[in-house]
Amino acid sequence: MDAVECGPSYNTDWRDVRGFIHGGYQTLENQEGELTPQGPEFAISHEDFVKSVLPSVSETDTIIFLFTLDDEVTEVEKLVELVKEKTSNIHAICHATAGQYLLNSTKKVIPNPIIITWPILFLEYEGAFIQQTFQRELSSKWILDTVTSGAHVLKGKIYRNFIVDFKICNSKHFQRAASVLQRLSGHPQCRCIETLLQSIYGEQTLSEQIRNAETAQHIRAAASRDKVLPAAIVSLLRNCSVVEARARLESLESARAAIESSLNVPGRKRGAESSEMAGRSR
Repeated sequence: MDAVECGPSYNTDWRDVRGFIHGGYQTLENQEGELTPQGPEFAISHEDFVKSVLPSVSETDTIIFLFTLDDEVTEVEKLVELVKEKTSNIHAICHATAGQYLLNSTKKVIPNPIIITWPILFLEYEGAFIQQTFQRELSSKWILDTVTSGAHVLKGKIYRNFIVDFKICNSKHFQRAASVLQRLSGHPQCRCIETLLQSIYGEQTLSEQIRNAETAQHIRAAASRDKVLPAAIVSLLRNCSVVEARARLESLESARAAIESSLNVPGRKRGAESSEMAGRSR
């Protein structure tokens, strides 16, 4: 779930964050059956990982193992040993029930695991199994959210708690993009939406047809464009065309770096710094 969300949330490539599960679609009990033939991005089993991903894993990659002590831990150990040949950036999250302990032999294979121990639920309780599964899955999701959010902070996708590079794939994202533009640039909403449309369509002068189009059309057009929001932010901060803004983005290592550079442009009257201070004073 977290891997799928990273695409639209941070405008990432599907290869950046991936998830694999023992048994693949059979374990998921997917109603549509096996989806792997639809393309490499649909490959989700451990066998797919070993065959297609592991050969290209390097020290710059991080692998997280997620399992419970009710699973076949020896199978996890075998997979960990294979990954160790490629990278030392290995972490593990292990769920246990009170009274269960990770064997010392397993601890030697899996370095510094995060062990979450849950209390024993009375079997007579009618939803005990569902509650335990929900607790494990929700807590795992929160941990993985933290990991991927931190990774995208390091990658320069976030500036001062604002996600500044995400896919505009629905009306909520379109309005969020306009809001981020206002907060960081200090310009009125109409100016921000105009610049956002310029970035979406790659045209400095917008036709009446584009101006009068429904938001749904803008969203469809944005789907095929990369770095729509970062280009619009830099364009507003530097008071330049979106073409110049995109060139600026290409010359720097991240969207955050381009924004920070644009905030220091001589003569720039208002932006994220002044907007933030004004908000605090109110």
